[in-house]
Amino acid sequence: MKATISIENHYSLFGAQSPRHANQFSRALFRRGVIAASSLALLLPGQFATAFGQEIQVTDGEGVSINQEEWEMDGTPTDVSASGSIQVNPGQLLSNAGLSSGYLNIQSSAGWVVQNMPVSTALGAMSTMFNLGTGDGVNDSSSGVNLSVDVSATPVTSFTPTTATHFGSSLDPSDEYQGEGAAAGNPLPPSANAVSFALGGLAGLAYETGHPNVQTADNQCGPAALANELTWLKANYGLNIPDANVPGRGDPTTGNQFLPNGAGKETAGNSLVGYLDISIGRNSTSRTSGNTTTGQTQISGLMSYLGSPRVNDANAVKITFQGNISGSTGAGAGTIMQSGLMATGAGASVSASYIFNALSLGETVKLGETGHAVDVIASGYVLGAPWLLLSSDLKQTDIDANDSQLGNTPVFAWLGSNGVLYGDNGASALNDIVMQVVPEPGSFAFFGLGASALALLRWRKSKLAS
Repeated sequence: MKATISIENHYSLFGAQSPRHANQFSRALFRRGVIAASSLALLLPGQFATAFGQEIQVTDGEGVSINQEEWEMDGTPTDVSASGSIQVNPGQLLSNAGLSSGYLNIQSSAGWVVQNMPVSTALGAMSTMFNLGTGDGVNDSSSGVNLSVDVSATPVTSFTPTTATHFGSSLDPSDEYQGEGAAAGNPLPPSANAVSFALGGLAGLAYETGHPNVQTADNQCGPAALANELTWLKANYGLNIPDANVPGRGDPTTGNQFLPNGAGKETAGNSLVGYLDISIGRNSTSRTSGNTTTGQTQISGLMSYLGSPRVNDANAVKITFQGNISGSTGAGAGTIMQSGLMATGAGASVSASYIFNALSLGETVKLGETGHAVDVIASGYVLGAPWLLLSSDLKQTDIDANDSQLGNTPVFAWLGSNGVLYGDNGASALNDIVMQVVPEPGSFAFFGLGASALALLRWRKSKLAS
């Protein structure tokens, strides 16, 4: 079911001139499965009320669960790590706290390790990585950990935790370290106190509901992220994608889909991710052993697929990119030509505001980080700090032989000004983003929505500061 948000009494936030125009915007957003709000206050009331909310203590079993990560790399678990992951059940957490929405904060012996994580039933269940404070190689699964876990109705600029309480933790030995694309060994946990917040800072939310998440073969994260986004564009814009978003692999040598080899839920039919394997050139010998792909091969393969006779519409989407994608006339600049399509560069580094605007406009965003590729399903700001919500399969077939799991629920991460994600696979550096949008001029000026929303966010910031 697609979600939307009522903008009654908020129509000026979207540049509409009347409630009637606001209703048109609302219907357009509903049809696209997009929530685009100029303030988290619409989902998380109280953002502008104060920056010093009253913390409500959360104890074990009240809507949060703690895991200690034991990263897996090519079939070999590493030593238990200093990274923990928290799984948040927003309905239970908020009900226990007597709140309709809120912000989660956690302090371990390492410091303020989960900072102003927005919690809302509209955003749904999510997870994030943090520093347990117990050290690498220390197994906490039997003894548990002591943490101060609090939730408040408003975000805070500094955190004064309640008394630490004991949380049981389980050892999660089956999350892939950065899609297995990086060196073996434990990644460092996210830094404590890594994010700074400013009273009256920028606030915003752009959320695309209903993104699928296909079961992913070993090292197939790039093709899978693109397959999930093409399927979302098909569902919301009618994009001509003839292939089903089901598990599969393709053979670039023959151009044919591989037959199932006994592992996972591979199909023998027309798998979208399988055809993207072919166009990207990803070789694999089975679902449990395959090659990685790069931002360059992913964008070229995407264009090859869209320009192929299977889709037969080279103008179906417009593609832009940012960051370190080689093959263009300059990193993040110029153009890439392939199969009658042109991708246009929009900057040498990944920009939080560019991602936010893209999702506000109903575009999809594939993000490449250190050794992994993910589908960005939401973006926002809390007190001036930008965040992302990421979807991928962290339990690929080599460690999930029956393709029965998808790894963590969507992962929440802060985007630092240094281009580092805090909260996803430790601290991952961003390499590139690829954005797709289906051209649709004249639909209630839908593609002007993001810019006007962001402009108003800045206006609100200046008014609050004064």
